[in-house]
Amino acid sequence: MKRELFCNRCKKSCCKEIYTIDNPIRDDNGATVYSNEYLKICGVWGYWSKRDTRAHGAMLCEDCFEDFITFMGGEEHLDLANYHFDLSDSDANMRWRNFSKKYFGYKD
Repeated sequence: MKRELFCNRCKKSCCKEIYTIDNPIRDDNGATVYSNEYLKICGVWGYWSKRDTRAHGAMLCEDCFEDFITFMGGEEHLDLANYHFDLSDSDANMRWRNFSKKYFGYKD
């Protein structure tokens, strides 16, 4: 089943065709398998910010991510390995889940 997600910047589909199932024993033989390839940016603003505890997020396709890397001055300026989204706080977790449902279509 194809579930398309779209880039928030360019509005193009992030969905890519991966392969076609070729197994006559399977009920879904001949079906196409898809994968959504994107970078998800998400965060919850702190209490002392102008956006006081609001959650924001976006999805970028690979092309827009490449533009973002160029804008930031190259990949060496991105320290992505040290970033994580802490959901240990139950309020932040609830806000993130509600945000994800609304903007990304996630379901529990």
